[in-house]
Amino acid sequence: MSGFVRRLAGIPWRSIAGEALSRAFLVAQAYCAVHVVDQHLCSLAIVRGPSMLPAMNLAGDVVAVYRVSARLGRVAPGDVVLMISPEDPRKSVAKRVVGMGGDSVTYLVDPGNSDASKTVVVSGELVTGLGFSVRTAC
Repeated sequence: MSGFVRRLAGIPWRSIAGEALSRAFLVAQAYCAVHVVDQHLCSLAIVRGPSMLPAMNLAGDVVAVYRVSARLGRVAPGDVVLMISPEDPRKSVAKRVVGMGGDSVTYLVDPGNSDASKTVVVSGELVTGLGFSVRTAC
């Protein structure tokens, strides 16, 4: 037997493989914990754009998204919700809730050009600013 083969035979392969498997399992557990927290409890999101001025910065703000309130039905008028955009499902939009089921909401039809207003009665859907209505928040 050559010296190289003797050195290879002297390496504790079982303990090295066991340690590598143990660390891989630990990384998988950490990934699962992060995934559960991100999808079901809270996460971070970047909000950009003019629709939430002056409450949120035009260039972008990082916001904490608390997902438990929406799941428990504790969303109320005045809350800011993050939801999927009805125009582009790949984007999320942040909107302020203006009405809940049974509320009547009055808004300006074209705020820049006229004073015409419209009143709607919310029928079981969550109504947010700028005419978005969604059944559930993200």
